[in-house]
Amino acid sequence: MLDGYDPVAYHALRELRRGVAHHTASFDGVVYYFASAEHRAQFLRTPLRYVPAFGGHCANQMRFGLPVRGDPTHWKLIDGQLWLFSSGDARNYFLMFEAPNRVIAERYWTDEVRGRYALWRLVWRTLFRVPHYQSLEEQETIWQQSRRDGRLRSNRGGAR
Repeated sequence: MLDGYDPVAYHALRELRRGVAHHTASFDGVVYYFASAEHRAQFLRTPLRYVPAFGGHCANQMRFGLPVRGDPTHWKLIDGQLWLFSSGDARNYFLMFEAPNRVIAERYWTDEVRGRYALWRLVWRTLFRVPHYQSLEEQETIWQQSRRDGRLRSNRGGAR
């Protein structure tokens, strides 16, 4: 899910840090790698604090009920929880209207995706789109317009 990145480092260091094979732990069927024994111990004390939201799926796509894998290099800590995005653009689109997008994404995660077979949900929601669905092109158009209107800073990609 995190491609070997240390989940505690996102919180403690606010940066990506690769874990090592001799510092691992499993939680909820996922193996996590840690940069140090200290990070591993922190994780084991409170794992729910460190696991990514939405099972590691992209928060931007989750607002459309689409469980698309998040990229651990595109992330943000929101209220102390790690949120992943499939790309820097997806991160920007989500953060453009963060508060309502959070509510919608959390609703689809709770009502449709969590505890279910993600591939089936992806196929189903690809065939039967939510009423508010926007293609990446439509999201880009909105993002560009908001930037031109001065409502957004030009912040492409990246983490944090």
